[in-house]
Amino acid sequence: MAQPRQSREARKYEQLRLLRQGREAWNDWRRQQAPYYGRVDLSAAYLDGVDLRGFSLEDVDLHEANLRRADLSKANLNKADLGGAKLFGADFRGAELSGAKLDQASLGRADLSGANLCGANLRGANLKMANLHGANLCGADLYGADLYGADLCGADLTGADLTGAALSGADLTGADLTRCHIFGVSA
Repeated sequence: MAQPRQSREARKYEQLRLLRQGREAWNDWRRQQAPYYGRVDLSAAYLDGVDLRGFSLEDVDLHEANLRRADLSKANLNKADLGGAKLFGADFRGAELSGAKLDQASLGRADLSGANLCGANLRGANLKMANLHGANLCGADLYGADLYGADLCGADLTGADLTGAALSGADLTGADLTRCHIFGVSA
């Protein structure tokens, strides 16, 4: 059954209300109703410190959202748009971020250990002191990213683009750099 048309702001308000009801309510809504609403738009939302563990946020528009210190561990953020988002200190442990847009995002001190960032766009992202231990960054675009002091131990960077990235103080112990593009990297 088709849902009545709502204004963009009314849909956004409704979606934020559902998000705040918790993981079960949100994930049920995503499975049953989200197709009638089009792309979920939570752009520029204030979600500082919110618990979003295990939430289904696939293909959600979160660009320029404030998710500082949010818990997104084990969340599905595949193809989500987090461009320009404030993600300082956010917890993405074990999260699915395949094909996600994180260009120009602020990910300083974020925990992305064990996260799947295969094919993610991290162009110009701030990843200073981020924990990417064991993360899958296969084919990720890290062009011009700031990885100062980042923990990339055991990370899979196969085919990743690190052109112009800042790697000063980054730990790449055991990282797979096969076919990695590293032209113009500053260390």
